[in-house]
Amino acid sequence: MKQLLDDLMMFTLLQSPTYTLELVKVEGEEFFDMLLGDYEQVSNEKGFTATTEIRVTKNYAVNPKQLIRVLDNLVANAWTYTNPNGTIHLAAFEAAHKPTWCIATIQSEATGVYIVVQNSGATLTAAQCQQLFEPLYQIDEARSHIGQRGAGLGLSIAKQIIEKHNGTIEAMSYENETAIIIWLPEEEL
Repeated sequence: MKQLLDDLMMFTLLQSPTYTLELVKVEGEEFFDMLLGDYEQVSNEKGFTATTEIRVTKNYAVNPKQLIRVLDNLVANAWTYTNPNGTIHLAAFEAAHKPTWCIATIQSEATGVYIVVQNSGATLTAAQCQQLFEPLYQIDEARSHIGQRGAGLGLSIAKQIIEKHNGTIEAMSYENETAIIIWLPEEEL
């Protein structure tokens, strides 16, 4: 119940055009290593094969607390939707260093960092990939009751947080792999 109230409060706050996130300058490699660092071990402990790649050299302006919230949500979703003994890949990289496993389409001219959470599981349709970020949308209709998994606000909140960073977030799915791809611009402070 506390998580649901927190999500509803954050969702409402992010809807306000006057609400801005306080961004701080971070050294890319150090920050993204910290941001993604623990998920691989926990994923492995949950029975998944997990990998993490960090290939970031530039500085970025971020709100660390809110990016942690976004990654917690994305990885929790990956844990939920990855088949038993499946794979979860995590990465933060600049365009020239796209991992070989990554299904994301990368804009090589976009200077910034890509954060990708990719997992094995069912292939989603293009329409489902678009709908993922809509409030209250859940892929599995049978579990759409509040409390069994959540209220369906996590990815909508993630999208709003990323947009407050002047970034983008999208989903792609191909041959039993689904990726959530975040792009954040290079440091602008």
